[in-house]
Amino acid sequence: MNQEDMEVEIHNLLGRFGHLTNLQRQYLTYPATVQSYTNQKAVLAGELGKSLREWTEKTEKRTLVSTVIVHSLEDFGSCAKIVADATAARAPAIQQQKLACAIAAFWRDLSFVIPALKPDKVYQDGLPAYDEHPEVVAAIVGRVKTPNYELLRRLRDQEAKVIGTEAWPLLIQERDRLLAGVVNCGRDELLKKRDGYIINRISQTLRPREVGVLLIGALHRIELPDEGGIWKVNLPTLLEITIVS
Repeated sequence: MNQEDMEVEIHNLLGRFGHLTNLQRQYLTYPATVQSYTNQKAVLAGELGKSLREWTEKTEKRTLVSTVIVHSLEDFGSCAKIVADATAARAPAIQQQKLACAIAAFWRDLSFVIPALKPDKVYQDGLPAYDEHPEVVAAIVGRVKTPNYELLRRLRDQEAKVIGTEAWPLLIQERDRLLAGVVNCGRDELLKKRDGYIINRISQTLRPREVGVLLIGALHRIELPDEGGIWKVNLPTLLEITIVS
């Protein structure tokens, strides 16, 4: 199969994946139905991972599967109560309960889908880069008890390399801002700096013929340079339907 035919096949798989994801969103209150679609998506993800690897081998380029994630409160650590209070001020309790259920379903879905891709490397927003002390990153991944980090551990067990993705000083600024009660700043200068670091980190560590997965929050904008030789593929997720570019 030539490169053009491979790319057509990959886009077709992404289209089918997006269709199933859209169906899931219509049945969020029916867990058995959602799980049935999840199982189908996991099979498609296996096919997609295989096709992406074949494309990457043929072109000797790099592929990054970008997945928009929704953080649970536990992901915010010491800032969780502040974020919870800010959410409570904006939404009634019933909406918060529905959101919590939707987020739980979201992570159950990803826990089946992402491992099926069998990536070489995983990039996680909020995980600091410590190349000189890899044991620090390993300890964080092993310690944090959230669905997000459970997924990282599962990928690590599949021999994917979990990459520390963010600059520690910028994360400290983000944490201090949250502790001061400043929530939902949108696309401000701090987030833009974080995004710039993430982009450089991916460009420097994802090697030719490798498939990476990026787990990234919705406010981030990770636009990789055209000359970088990385094909970025947007994977539709349960709480964020993304148009394939």
